Formats: sequence, C-alpha cells, structure tokens
Amino acid sequence: MRFVNPYNFVPLQEKKNKHNGDEKEYTGVINYSVYTKTPLFIPNTSNDDAFRMGVEEHKSYDFFSYNDLSEVKDSVEDNYCEPVIPGSEIRGMLRSNFEILTNSCMSFVDDERVLSKRTSEVFKAGVIKKNGENYELYAAEDCLMRTQGANSLEDEWSNSTDDYVKQCYVQDESVLHEGQEVTFTYIKRESKIKPLAKNVKIGKEETGYVLKGSKGPDMGGGKQQKHCCHIFVPTTEKIQSISQIEWKALGQVIKEYEDNKESDYSEYKKYLEKFKSGEGAEYYPVYFSDAIGDRKYMMLSPACITREIYQNKLTEILRDHKVCTSKNELCPACALFGILGENFQVSSRVRMTDLTLSDEDKEKYDKNRKSIYDKKRTLRALGTPKIGNMEFYVRKPDENAWFWTYDYYIDEKGRVHSYLPEINGRKMYWHDMNGDYTDQEPTKLNTTIRPVKGNIGFQGKIFFKDISKTELDQMIYLLNCNDDGDIKEKKHGYKLGHAKPLGYGSVAMKVESVLLRKVNKEALSIGSVSYRDYEKPIFNPEVEKNFEKMTRFDLLKGKKVIYPLPNRSDKDGNYNIFDWFVNNHRGYNRKKKCEIKMPNTRTQMYFEEYMVPMEPELKKVRNSGNNKENHTAQKTFNDPNLVKAPNGCMKWFGHKKGYGFAAVDGVGDVFVHITSIENYEAGADYKGKKIYIEHQQGKKGLQAKQCVVFK
Repeated sequence: MRFVNPYNFVPLQEKKNKHNGDEKEYTGVINYSVYTKTPLFIPNTSNDDAFRMGVEEHKSYDFFSYNDLSEVKDSVEDNYCEPVIPGSEIRGMLRSNFEILTNSCMSFVDDERVLSKRTSEVFKAGVIKKNGENYELYAAEDCLMRTQGANSLEDEWSNSTDDYVKQCYVQDESVLHEGQEVTFTYIKRESKIKPLAKNVKIGKEETGYVLKGSKGPDMGGGKQQKHCCHIFVPTTEKIQSISQIEWKALGQVIKEYEDNKESDYSEYKKYLEKFKSGEGAEYYPVYFSDAIGDRKYMMLSPACITREIYQNKLTEILRDHKVCTSKNELCPACALFGILGENFQVSSRVRMTDLTLSDEDKEKYDKNRKSIYDKKRTLRALGTPKIGNMEFYVRKPDENAWFWTYDYYIDEKGRVHSYLPEINGRKMYWHDMNGDYTDQEPTKLNTTIRPVKGNIGFQGKIFFKDISKTELDQMIYLLNCNDDGDIKEKKHGYKLGHAKPLGYGSVAMKVESVLLRKVNKEALSIGSVSYRDYEKPIFNPEVEKNFEKMTRFDLLKGKKVIYPLPNRSDKDGNYNIFDWFVNNHRGYNRKKKCEIKMPNTRTQMYFEEYMVPMEPELKKVRNSGNNKENHTAQKTFNDPNLVKAPNGCMKWFGHKKGYGFAAVDGVGDVFVHITSIENYEAGADYKGKKIYIEHQQGKKGLQAKQCVVFK
C-alpha cells in the first residue's frame, strides 16, 4: 500500500495581491453551518489532567465547552458538557484559507524567528584573539584532558570503558572555568587522534585554553558520550577577522540552546562576555566552520557538533509575501480580517461567534449528550512543525542540488553555493477519511483526548461591517468551499482543530443565509434583506486548482496518509518517524565514490528524498546505489508491513551495476532496476530475500514497476 505525507504546500504566486479598495457598501450577518466529517478535537485547556491518567507529565483534555473544569477533582469521563467550537478557531482557519485563495501575505509567519538547524558538520577548534578594536580567529589544536572525575585536576588515562562514567568535563568554576588559561604536558598520539593533555595546571604561561562545554547524550548505565575536557592550543594560522554577523550568530546559537533546553552553556556565555570586556585571558576557545559560499562568513559555536545559525531571515525568504507593513498597501486578507502592525493597526471588519450544536442535533442528543462524543483516546505523539526540515519546507534550489539549507546548497560535485531560498508555499493538510484513531499507551510525549464524533452539526454567525461586494462574495465562496450541495454530501471542506495529521478535524461548511442591514430613514428603523446577488469571485486559476485538490475529501481515497516511516522497526517493533528524518540526511564520500554512514562535513551531505509542492509523494534527489546517476524519479517510502504479502524472491542483485533479477510467482524472471526498489539499502545482501513486486512490460521483457524487499 502506498502512503503520502499528511501535508503539502500550495505554491506562492510571484507577487501578493493588493486590496482593490472597492466601495464598502455591505453590513450584515452570515448564518452558516459546520458538519464534522471525521472526529474533531479542540481542547478545553482549563484542565490538562481531565481524565486522571495517572502517568507523570502526561496531559489529557476534554473537548472545548463553556464549563470550567479546573475545579473538577476526579476524572471528567462521565461528565458530558455541551461542545462548543470557539470563534477564534474558525477565524484562524478561515483567515489562513482566505490568504491562500486571495494570494495575500503570510500573516502567521514569525518574522523574528531565528532560522537554525542541528547538522552533522564537525566544527574545527579555534581561539579568538583581540587585536585593538577587532577580533581575529586563529586555528587551534584540540587536546583532550581526562581526570579522576568531577572537580578534579588529577590525571586518569586508561582504555577502560569505566572512564565513560567519569564526568571529567564537570569542573566547578573555582576549579577550572571556561576559557581558563592553563599549562600542561603535551602528549602526541598517532595520526588523526587528538593529543592528550596531562599534568594540567593553572598558570600564566600562554599554553592552552579550556573548553568544557555541556554533557553529551546519555548512553545508559550512568555512561555519557562525553567524558573529557578540551584544551585549545593556539597556532599561528590566522583564519579571518570576526565580523558582527559572526558575533551575533554565536550569541544566537547559545540562546537557541538556552531556549530549547538542549544544553547548558551559561558558563561559556558568562566568560565569553568577560573576555570581550577585557577581563579574560589573551585567547578564548571556540569552534568554527569553514567559510560558506561566496558570502565567506563562518559559523561559531561552543560545541563541535552543533546548530547552524542562518543569516537569511523569513522576511527576506518570503520576499513580497511577508506580512503587510503599511496601512496604505494592504493585502486582501489584512484589509478584511485586520492587522496589528508595528506602527499601525487596521480593525477587522468581520467577527465570528462561537459555534454551538445545530438545532437538529440539540434536539436529537438532548437526552443523550454522551452520543455526541467519541471515546477518549491516547494519540500518537505529535510535535510542532519543524521548519529545520528543509527537504520539506524549501524548494530544491537547483537541478543538481543534493543538500540545501536556508543559506546555502551543495551541488553534485560537493561545491557550496550561497543563495536566497524559496519556500514550498502555504502549508495545508490532506483529508484522510480513514485516519489513525488507534489508542496508544500514555506517555509524557503524547496526549489523551475526547473528540466529538463525525456527523455532528454546529451552527454559527459571522457579522460583517462595511465590506465590498467582492469581499462578501469571497467570504461566501470560502464558507461553502465552492460546493453548493447539501452539507452532509459535500465533496470539499477544511481541516480544523488538533491532531490533523492523524485524520482528525475534517469538516464541511455551508452558508445558510446572508442578511444585509437595511436602514429605513423615513420610518427610522433598521431591518434586513436577503443577499441574492452572489457572483463566483475570480481567483488565480492555478491557486484555485491546487486549493480544490487540498480541500477534496476523497482525493486520497485508498491511500495511507501518514508521516514517512523508516524501512526497519526498532528493537521493540516500532517505526519511529524521527528515524526517517535522520536516515534521510545521508552521507557520500566523493573521493571514494561511496556511501558513508555518518557525514562529518556539509559537503558530504545529501537528502535521500525531498518534497515537491502539490505532489503527494516524495521525490528522490539521487540514486544512492548508482554514483553516475543523479536520479530524480518520483518514489515513496514504504513500510514493508503495509504492503501485500510477498510474491517472489530476489535471484541476484548487483549494487555496482544497479540492477538484478527476481523470480516472481506464476510469472518467471523479472528485471529489477535499483530505482524501483522502494526501501533500497546500499550494500545489503538481497540474494534470496522475499519481495513484493509489481511489474510491467518493458522493451526487453518484464521489469519491476515497484519492489519492496522484506528484511
């Protein structure tokens, strides 16, 4: 079974539209309905332990209502409040979709956000030296210091794995602080192995400078991946002067660590500030990257393997679609929904009420409110969108690009190019009418919820004031999703609420009536009349076509909608989404022309697969088994457990040749090219392995169209 990523992107147009300033002649109200096509969940945040799950740090929520659950002492499982859809939820959803249709600015983008990403690039050891008003970076030699344990300067070197429990990098400031100038005995070791530092003493001689850093990952059993201090010995090799850009980026990467609580570099930051103010030693240790592209700026960090801080900002990347900055040059969405700018504000001319149960369902479920709700479920763990996954959010910058970030890309020859990227577009979730509603074990990483069932109706109002005919027609189109049928039979709709990647939140909408305010000056009265002059608004045809795809309920019927999964499960039989993203960042040694397990420079990295806007499936950057081919054929990642039963076996397969033959039940021999293997693994022994294969007639006989190898 093929499956697709839960979301995709509607591409941006070259320039955003401007508000046309039509005559603002209409004031009134739109009465409309919402109908749940799948379970819907919006949390009542007054109680984050609503179901008393008894698991530490695990959160559980009931559906939103006007009831304050904060004083409820026991589980609310037997307490069925009347569900409400907040007007703010509807407003956010409608504005987002209105921005897409009208090609408006991207108002939800955080312009101040620092773009960064953790990479496997191994930074080099260096030291900073102040030269008058300038700071210069020199290369340094990285020496390892290992002691008898925390807060000790007594040497202890051995080959025993017991050293992994001795946290030698933990040294109190009074014993050894970041940037401390020390003397030591230099012990050289064989090539490519860092030298040792013994007999470390605090002294005045210019010898080396301490960098303790933060602890490494927990390896279990009390062992840490990191168990040494570092001493950087300056060389005479000057790298370059440090600009304000690099100083700022160093401060930002330290702040990123602080904000994400990844590692503690507070002491490093403290003594860096002392060094800059003239209170420290002559040098201060730092890790640095190679200069990037034609901009020639470096990245500095207190860690060897770290986060890259990018210079390009979202406002630059969005180009003309950045949030509106002038009251006199508004996009259609900001003109209608309002905007709070830095030095100006524009009031909204539409107001959404909360949505309550439809009259039909109020009567139907009056004495059995329990039937409105689905059973409580513990969801699969869901995280916030990671814009650091450039293969999903950023367009492939060049046909020959293998790897790209917000600042640079790597071509097929390993060259680094600076560039200003383009984002894939505006994010929308596909409808999945057979979502993942399985109940999971509660942990601190997931959430338990009680959603409203599918096939439940709500009703609400949108009040509007001084809007044009164009804006009113656009709102009617938006609320109906350009589908005038019965709400229960509609083919198009939107995604609302939480857990959208799992299939929750598909809703249909319908305008029930539009009433315009009518002022009778003679009778000194105000009444209303129905609006009957609706005309289908004109949108960009390409945008409208893509919007129609993303809002169609049955477009992906029969396909599995799920985040990409790795080809193999872990020891417990689970398929971890995180593993797919790790494995998608592959390494390639261009000198040896072979795959490598762990790239240690940015020039060795490439994406195995990447996203193309409005194509449900992922594209492959290159064929990892054929060094001569930069393969871009469309493919998907498949979980072998999701496909049909094996229907053949691999007779032989040559990785260097890039093809082999399979024996298929009831068919005979079928040619298998490397590009047809969905879960290809370089160097794997495929001979005799069971496979599932779909074949077709080729020029020279039968050939595989799709092949999955069972491990």
